[in-house]
Amino acid sequence: MPRALPPMLLVSGAVALAYEVLWARDWALLYGSTATGTAVVLAAYFAGLAAGGALGARLAAARRGLALYAALEGGVAATILVYLALRPHLPAAAVALAAAAPATRGAARVLLAFAVLALPTTLLGATLPAAVAALPAPDPPAAGRLYAWNTLGGVLGALACGFVAVRALGVRGTFLAAAALEAAVAAVAFALARGTNGAAARAERAPTAGDAAPLAVALAALTGAVGLADEVLWTRGLAGVLSNSVYSIALVLAAVLLGLVGGAWLSARRADAPVPRARVAAAYATLALATLGSWAALHAVPSASGALVRAVGVATPGAGLAIEAALALLIVLAPALALGALFPLLLGLAGGAAARATGRLLAANTAGGIAGALGGAFVLLPRLGLGGGLLATAALPGVAALGLAPRGRRAALAAGTLALVALAALAAPPLRLGWQGRWGAERLLFYRDGPAATVMVTADARGGKRLRVNAQYSLGGSDGVLLERREAHLPLLLHPAPARLLALGVGTGDTLGAAVAHPGLTADGVEVLPEALAAAAYFEPENGGVLANPRARVVVDDARTFLLTATERWDVILSDLFLPWTAGTAYLYSRDFYRLGRAHLRPGGLYCQWLPLHQLAASDLEAVVATFVASFPEVQLWLAYHRAATPLAALVGSETPLRVDAHALAARLHDPALAPTLQAVGFYDPDDLGVLYVTDGAHLRAATAGVAPITDDRPRLEFTAPAAYFAPDAHRRGAALAWVAARLDPRPAPLDGEDAPGFPLRATLLRAQLALLAGDGPDELAAYLDAFALEPRLATVRNTLTAIAAERAAAGDLTVAARVTDLVAGTR
Repeated sequence: MPRALPPMLLVSGAVALAYEVLWARDWALLYGSTATGTAVVLAAYFAGLAAGGALGARLAAARRGLALYAALEGGVAATILVYLALRPHLPAAAVALAAAAPATRGAARVLLAFAVLALPTTLLGATLPAAVAALPAPDPPAAGRLYAWNTLGGVLGALACGFVAVRALGVRGTFLAAAALEAAVAAVAFALARGTNGAAARAERAPTAGDAAPLAVALAALTGAVGLADEVLWTRGLAGVLSNSVYSIALVLAAVLLGLVGGAWLSARRADAPVPRARVAAAYATLALATLGSWAALHAVPSASGALVRAVGVATPGAGLAIEAALALLIVLAPALALGALFPLLLGLAGGAAARATGRLLAANTAGGIAGALGGAFVLLPRLGLGGGLLATAALPGVAALGLAPRGRRAALAAGTLALVALAALAAPPLRLGWQGRWGAERLLFYRDGPAATVMVTADARGGKRLRVNAQYSLGGSDGVLLERREAHLPLLLHPAPARLLALGVGTGDTLGAAVAHPGLTADGVEVLPEALAAAAYFEPENGGVLANPRARVVVDDARTFLLTATERWDVILSDLFLPWTAGTAYLYSRDFYRLGRAHLRPGGLYCQWLPLHQLAASDLEAVVATFVASFPEVQLWLAYHRAATPLAALVGSETPLRVDAHALAARLHDPALAPTLQAVGFYDPDDLGVLYVTDGAHLRAATAGVAPITDDRPRLEFTAPAAYFAPDAHRRGAALAWVAARLDPRPAPLDGEDAPGFPLRATLLRAQLALLAGDGPDELAAYLDAFALEPRLATVRNTLTAIAAERAAAGDLTVAARVTDLVAGTR
């Protein structure tokens, strides 16, 4: 084997994986982060690789291996430059496709993705067969080792993209760096090709009768289908314990690829042609058992995760990611080793010319992978669930093993494997994400595995409900209804006469339900998870049955894609609490996205971005604020509520100055049709709104001067926010709110026509909020007593003191409870 081939295949594999990651990012901005949008890009990418494998098998017999390999690598680099030239025009193409008839829109999107990605992916898919053709003679073990080197490159590419490249170079810069590496590989291959003769090519032109046998091709397709379906299922199963950040996704992918590398490397040592069917049968039986083992391990993941966290004492991102890597390896390593072992064995089973066999088996394996990935997401998960899907993928290699095994002990082993899978399917409890271990005695009211996420509704002993996604985070619930309703009321009250609202994110429907309580308002909602809308039926008492309200229209779509293709404009656009550290969320906090939203505002319209301060580090909050003030000429920062364990802030942007007419606001607050709804969440008069004001855009620009904004090309939040996931809750919550408190505007709230709440009162209430987060009850009470002295008739203060008195009484502190109660009663 030429010494230069393994390192060249290593680099080639790395850049191929990098392109997959980068294209997934680019096309998510066009087609959304929905399961369907992801499937389109995945199918286009793998279809190109499959076509490339078949093409490489044909070309390998006609040209020298290294010369062909060099030409293919150079061609990939050139097509990436063409793609980068086309890239700025793709959004316009996506908008044009959205105008097509609904019946043809989906097909048009698929055709665009295939047309743009077909050439580079086909060239990528042909590189490995071309490299195998450079071997001095047909050599299945050597071909298997090259496959292992290429896959090891994929490991490095996944880790480099997930941890370093995009963060350091940006998306476009990473494309250019990958293309430069590809060009360097092409240059080295061209130089080496000049010194070779045609022996390799002549050897490849002499096929044998068993060349790429149909059985090996069929088994390669089966292996690809099982492997990609398993990857979909493993990723979902691990979603309940991992951060689902760009780092954890890269770690899971790297763990799978690492297993493939190890399995291929070990198997290639014993893959001389012809490989006996019995050995292939044993490999499939091993894959079936290993997949069954991953199914069993997923049952134990919640408790294993908890044990690791307790043992390591997670306090830093490094420790947290080390645990995530360990959990990923626990689930995927054994079956991935078995999957990796199969490709070299199938090369040996096929016999004949190594390059031809490699190309044809790669094509079949990749085509099977398309079916497996789509089937795992759209068939197995929704219809069989996570556990049933894994048992199905364990059964398929078991059937293959039974069909390949000769009579005797090997056949008995294969039959026993299938019997184990069947027993697990019949006797084992359903495999569901680990909410039981995390939330104790909560009852499960709703559970649905969808193509993009698992959604559930749980209820505690008091009947409090929560809408949960992937067993990791909440989209709202009964105990947060006050905040969820305030998320709608605050921006609507800041607008003088809102007639249309767009809510990006629906969740429980509580915020949308609060919005339609405003007379004459029509509301549109966009929710990326259809399963969440099904679960919202459990929250009808809280959301008022908003999904059936004729003044509310809800669509299932990605927020970005919806705005990109929408033609309407709105008075208020409300952007929900997008979890900062999940992969892809940074694009919903980017300058590009905010400018897209700004283009859809009516004259005088408001864009409101709600911020989960309890989930943001102070530096990440700074980045979001810097991005927002770079996107809107007029900006204000408001709080949602002063007494919440999960503090929320709202960035409000507009084209025109933001001032509120206090008299007009008072009239709306006392409108008989609206007042009961507003008073239920503590809005009685304009001052109850005014005390929530923090500061304006001028102060925020000064506070974030020199902070780089988040952009589509440099989505920095995606790489920095995961650190907050591993930080202690108390530190995370207090740090972001302290940053907000330090920016408090010394001027009164922007309420025209009355003496608006001034700095002393607003600062005192922020002091109370910080004390609450710090767990300092006495200081919180002291702050509210100071606020009471400043403004004894303000409902916000009076109602909170009444609530604190009730809490003290319940705790047995009757003296303090009576004193506070008497103080409040004495001013009535």
